[in-house]
Amino acid sequence: MSVMTTPRRNNGRPEACLPCRRRKVACDHARPICSRCIRRKHPDACKYGVSIVSSRQPVDEPLRAASPQINDGLDILPEPPVRAAPRNSEDFTPGYLGFTSFYRTFNEASTSIPASPHFELGNSLNEVSDSPGAVLSLPDPTLQASVAVLKCFPGRQKAQDLLRAHFDPHDGWLRPVAEFTLVELYDTFDQVITGTPSQGQLETLARTISNNTARPFQDDEVDARKWIDQFSGRNTRWETLGILFSYWECGARNSINRDERLMESFQRCVEHCFRMARNASSGANCMVLYLSWKRTVFGSMTAGSANLLCWEYHAESVALLTFAGWHASTMQAQQSPTLASEMRHRINIMIYVGDKISASFTGRPPLMSRRFMSAPLPLDLEDDALLSDRNTLQSAAALLNETEWADRDNLCTSTFLRARAKLTFIREEILELALGGHTTTSADTLRDVKSRAEQVFRDFPRSLQLNLAGTINQDTDAPTLHMRLIAYLEHLQNLFFIERLLIRNHAATRDEILSISYRMVSTTLLYWRNMDRLSALRTDFQWLVMAYAAPGGGILCLELVRPTMTSFAHDPSLSRSNIIQQLSLLVGFLDWGVSIATPNRKLCAACKTIIERVLDHTLNAPPNGHIMDADMLGMGTLNELDFDFNLLDTFDWMPMEMSQPP
Repeated sequence: MSVMTTPRRNNGRPEACLPCRRRKVACDHARPICSRCIRRKHPDACKYGVSIVSSRQPVDEPLRAASPQINDGLDILPEPPVRAAPRNSEDFTPGYLGFTSFYRTFNEASTSIPASPHFELGNSLNEVSDSPGAVLSLPDPTLQASVAVLKCFPGRQKAQDLLRAHFDPHDGWLRPVAEFTLVELYDTFDQVITGTPSQGQLETLARTISNNTARPFQDDEVDARKWIDQFSGRNTRWETLGILFSYWECGARNSINRDERLMESFQRCVEHCFRMARNASSGANCMVLYLSWKRTVFGSMTAGSANLLCWEYHAESVALLTFAGWHASTMQAQQSPTLASEMRHRINIMIYVGDKISASFTGRPPLMSRRFMSAPLPLDLEDDALLSDRNTLQSAAALLNETEWADRDNLCTSTFLRARAKLTFIREEILELALGGHTTTSADTLRDVKSRAEQVFRDFPRSLQLNLAGTINQDTDAPTLHMRLIAYLEHLQNLFFIERLLIRNHAATRDEILSISYRMVSTTLLYWRNMDRLSALRTDFQWLVMAYAAPGGGILCLELVRPTMTSFAHDPSLSRSNIIQQLSLLVGFLDWGVSIATPNRKLCAACKTIIERVLDHTLNAPPNGHIMDADMLGMGTLNELDFDFNLLDTFDWMPMEMSQPP
């Protein structure tokens, strides 16, 4: 009888069977069937010597990205790194377990059991270990891809310039942290990053970063400097690099001379860093969650908001968030805020707001609900206070007024996030009415939602109020102008949706929605008119015009083609000539959007074509009162697009009405 030999890997260790490798659990290598497959009653699946490596083969030589240029091999992502097996291979981390979970039941029962040195349930399921963490075993393809990422670092000055070239109102608290970690990174590893390191030096650095990433991350660290020290300098983790690459990608995207290959290279680096960080632990820290949110944003820009890839990225962010239990934080952190607790609340709101934006744009059910969120809103604290010592932070929190808004003139990240959260709470109610299983919604219910939406906006602090007459004032800095514009546009969009629902229920005329649509278009056009001032936000322009101006433009087009207003007394800013002027400017904004190669380009082109033909039809009235049909307006092109939410698709009137005479 022949003797079965156990195949061994390159490192000399016995090879695990296919099911154990896929599940990333310890295998006892028993032949012909391992013990684990016998226990799971899947003996037929237990096979050895079968490769599970991705069909995309690694390149033959190390990938190069000096300058940096695109790393042609970063798209060949290896299998996730293999973690060292824990002492007990059956150990697992269940993450957050709520009221109905088995853990809560047993924990409550344990309180009635007399204390015993041999039995103490406590919080053992979710305790954070103080051990240095498992040492990652990096397969050669993973190691070489990690080295390729390290070769993509730009020079120090270029790295700083790219980081400062983009502004995001959500990350004011993280930007100074990123700037600090960038300096620490280049100071600590300067010879390896900017010199001419050997392959061995790069591999050593990749292993060092991987081992740092495998260490437990103390999200609850109350000292801001100690919290930052966990992932900076010699403690640099893959999360650190992922966040830096995300800033560099946005900076490259905002460059006047856009380098598409460079942007793609940076995005692949972000993806690799995220995967390395995710597979180093069974949970997620705040840095990983931020990185997950950021890659969703990249997915929207590169694949489109309606694309499955973008939706999967967002779903993973929601899964990580709820697994960590950040949606169910208690008020204790609010009474004694720390950097860690406030960051959790901010990231929670960022993902929640993104969830409702995606649902609004696609018409798909949202993945998060306020009904299951008990986490408080982030406090209206300045970013400097958040990153200061604990006494300063506590003093700043004590100055908040009864409404929890800070009494100050300057606008900061937390004010903006709190405002968007309150606007999004209203949006969730609208989505339930628009997308839920309600057969009918009373007009009184809709008017009540509208009344509360208007009150929410009125209660915003003066620092967030938009003075349309003063928007051209150069004294208003670009970040402040952008945050005020977004808050106002989100408010207008809430009112827009409510009016559409009222009209659907035959409970309103077109007077109010026409006025709201006009304000949506004219406000969005302020980005176009102030493009130089808002150049750091250029990557968002295409999405902004499609999310806010295009739906309002559809209503204005309808008014030009089939007028319903004999006078505009209810809104002095409205007139037929003003509508034509705003739509003409909108064509210019859309034409700029068509020049940027992104998934929304086709949508911009279709809307631009339709508005141009409506304007031509309005200004050059055809003989005998002939009305252009849908084909002449380019409706066939629009029907092929993924504009699925019927409250946003304001061009739905064309197939039904444009073929009929007035």
